[in-house]
Amino acid sequence: MAAVIGPNHYVTGQVLRTPYGQGCDVHPERLAEVRVVGETDSFGSELIDMCQECFQDYLREKRDAQEELRRCDLCGSEVDTCQPWRDPEEGFGGRQYMACKKCRDERNEAFERSLESEESGIDKMAF
Repeated sequence: MAAVIGPNHYVTGQVLRTPYGQGCDVHPERLAEVRVVGETDSFGSELIDMCQECFQDYLREKRDAQEELRRCDLCGSEVDTCQPWRDPEEGFGGRQYMACKKCRDERNEAFERSLESEESGIDKMAF
């Protein structure tokens, strides 16, 4: 059975080990071979247990979906480079966005610059 867990560091689509003896969510008579992290937000994650057949179907659907254009949550453009991403300023507990490569790169660079400026400010402080 799919489980929901509280706040964590998992990312949507991450593959985890399945607890021994866990059944597939779709085919309960079969043992699950993988556990995939489903929808993830600041409240937690959904975990989906899959047998080999379900996992192969999931991988096929994921591959087909990656070829489609997706809308970036940050800039609104429709591109094929969108991936799940967390804003480093919000931390691991923050919302997970579908962000294009351009937005991810820009925000990661801005975050790195802010860290560098904070570090240089600390170096100049007199103790």
